[in-house]
Amino acid sequence: MPKVRSADGLGIHYEVHDYTDPWIKPPTLILQHGFGRTARYWYHMIPYLARQCRVICPTLRGLGESDGDIDLERGLTLDNYMADLNAVIDDVGAESVHYVGESIGGILGYALAALHPARVKSLTVMAAPLFIPPAVQQAFAFGHASWADAILEMGTYEWCRRANGETRFPPGTDVRLVDWYAAESAKNRKEVMAALARFACAADITGLIERIEAPVLGLYPSAGSKVASDDQLATIKAKVKNLSIIHLPTPYHMVWVLYPGVCAGHIRHFIATREGIACPE
Repeated sequence: MPKVRSADGLGIHYEVHDYTDPWIKPPTLILQHGFGRTARYWYHMIPYLARQCRVICPTLRGLGESDGDIDLERGLTLDNYMADLNAVIDDVGAESVHYVGESIGGILGYALAALHPARVKSLTVMAAPLFIPPAVQQAFAFGHASWADAILEMGTYEWCRRANGETRFPPGTDVRLVDWYAAESAKNRKEVMAALARFACAADITGLIERIEAPVLGLYPSAGSKVASDDQLATIKAKVKNLSIIHLPTPYHMVWVLYPGVCAGHIRHFIATREGIACPE
């Protein structure tokens, strides 16, 4: 799979999945994962989306097959993430894309649509907060001094295993799925994961969202979500102009994992409406 150099020279890995008819020029869709995940985590949604769109799945800098030799103190910034996304969009030959992001990937999507409006035809966010609430940051610390310290001291596998039961998945979720999520996350360097936690704790894009002009679809948990809280949703509804929100029937965070077909169906119709095309079979 391709790798593109970002503005600071770091290599950003991305996957391309395109099962559209060969005689058409399909819309380009960016699928951006969230905290501690990689492009591989989209395996369950790609089959639904790649028949209609050319699907591009970047892996955030420092994770997975993207270059891992980042500056742990200064390498993970909003400006660098914006440069990475712009580099990927340029590399795939697109002027603008339909952007879909989950959790922190959604935070980056809000920022991209606000700061680089010409790049975003439509924006879909899944369980994306405007910032990580302090209570969630404390929960993710699991008794350690901070979220980042917890990752460094517990290791990525154990931290992810604990987090999966904290906000992500309901009781009774297939243990094989939960274990796979933790094992995949454990392939990332704990130092990079800790740096990403520090970025997540500091990120707050509340002041940007009223600048968004692109149509926005929000796929969110039901009331009571700990990460994308009811208060934050009220702010999003008040400040984002062209917004539609759909609630999935769970208070747990990982709506795109718990309901991949439902989420993909909403995304497909949202994009088709903007492109003036019919959804394929």
